[in-house]
Amino acid sequence: MDQYLHMKKLFFAALFISSFSFAQQTQKPPLHGKNWMAITGKPLAATAGSMIFHKGGNAVDASCAMLAATCTMWDVLSWGGET
Repeated sequence: MDQYLHMKKLFFAALFISSFSFAQQTQKPPLHGKNWMAITGKPLAATAGSMIFHKGGNAVDASCAMLAATCTMWDVLSWGGET
């Protein structure tokens, strides 16, 4: 039983350490916004959110517009990300 517990601890320690070694660097620069920011995986949905902000809407209004725009788009491969 003691050997099983030792192997279990070793397994989880290796899993914890390996989770940090496979991290990838992002290719995109950090974003900084002064007044507002509308970010989605789809550029058209981000445009919908920015239009709401320009018309005086708040973050909830913009997020609803971006969600509505994203839900009505057809993704060919359903992989997500920018298309």
